[in-house]
Amino acid sequence: MKVLLCQGYLGSPSLGKPIVFPLGLAYIASSIKAEHEVYCWDPNIAQNPMSELPRLLEKIEPQVVGLSLRNVDSSLYADHESYYLQFVSFLKIIREKLPYCKIVVGGAGFSLFAEEIMSRNSEIDFGVVFEGEQSFAQLLRNMDHPERVNNLVFRKNGRICFTEPKYIENFEASAFPSRELFNLKEYRKKPYSINLMTKRGCEFHCIFCPNAFISGCRYRLRSPKNVVDEIEQMKNYFELDNYYFADSTFNYPYDYARKVCQELAARKLGTDWTADFTPAFMNESFIKEAVQSGCSMFDFSPDGASDNALAALRKGICMKDIKKTISSVKKVEGARATFNFMYDLPRYNSEHIAGLTRLIPQMECSLREKLSGIYITKIRIYPHSQLYNLAVKEKIISKDTSILYPTYYSSASFSSKVENVIADLSGKSCIVISKLKGGLIKS
Repeated sequence: MKVLLCQGYLGSPSLGKPIVFPLGLAYIASSIKAEHEVYCWDPNIAQNPMSELPRLLEKIEPQVVGLSLRNVDSSLYADHESYYLQFVSFLKIIREKLPYCKIVVGGAGFSLFAEEIMSRNSEIDFGVVFEGEQSFAQLLRNMDHPERVNNLVFRKNGRICFTEPKYIENFEASAFPSRELFNLKEYRKKPYSINLMTKRGCEFHCIFCPNAFISGCRYRLRSPKNVVDEIEQMKNYFELDNYYFADSTFNYPYDYARKVCQELAARKLGTDWTADFTPAFMNESFIKEAVQSGCSMFDFSPDGASDNALAALRKGICMKDIKKTISSVKKVEGARATFNFMYDLPRYNSEHIAGLTRLIPQMECSLREKLSGIYITKIRIYPHSQLYNLAVKEKIISKDTSILYPTYYSSASFSSKVENVIADLSGKSCIVISKLKGGLIKS
């Protein structure tokens, strides 16, 4: 069977849009390429994707098209942009060119809004939620019996039906993603656009984040050797010298993260990497190990700047952890960092902003050239999060409100005075209000 796997379109890289390797599609390709003729295409590295897609469909004539909606929008407030309309345009092009092919959609963004997207778009035959590689392979064998496939959304007698959800227990048993099926030359042009994962799942409970819903609330770890074997393949076979760990949080579990760093350092591959870290479990010795293994940037998301704000966001950290992290980065040669914060919180806005006005000058003074940026944005409301339930309770939205398009939390305690402070902060040299950061889902 001919299968075309296509990433959702995020806009032209020439306009400053991020390029992120479609890791989920590469895993799916690995799971089906032994039985099927597989083609992969990422419109985000194409010159003119809206005209290239019809030509590609005519040339390949796939029987199945898998379309991934990784992110529904940029998640940023000042520069918010929805990717949903481009996704819908792709659906219509596919159906027009190939009336009888099966269209299967998936991706983290789709998983969050599966029922609404299926209801809005009759072009879709099947949807895959959560982890897709096993389910997609099962679906290709069971097109006439979709009820046999886990993690599937389909229509039956005019109703949208969901099959039993199932996360992959042994993540290490998954074959390495088939990066060779993509045009890797284009990704090499942008540092850290190629990604990989050491684990799946998230054991943190931040009130705004649906990652635990998408990938499970329990970590499923690969062995450090297996992770570095993949990195060595990326280096030796694909000539990839830098990469991004797409884990929800790299440095937890702490001992596991150290072993990954130690394995990397022992192999001496000469590669650079970056990842997202929590200020919890950070110390000088860990940062040294990470730098020695090739980490060139530490991306932290404290989000809050007071103990009460951090507790309200359920970050699992306190101000002491943030200050210790700043001190540790300062002390380690070769360490550089970015920090991400939110504003217009459910509670403690004045206290949080006061904390920011103290913390940001301290960070600038302490880290100097080691500080690569501070990013501040409002909180995007996503379904399957505690913030969504709070927003409904506070009547910011109702259960009938569509939040498929960018929708942000607005607290009654967020005053114009506090908003003026945020505006003043945006004038700082190292601070970018809601710019340049990628979307919520990293894989």
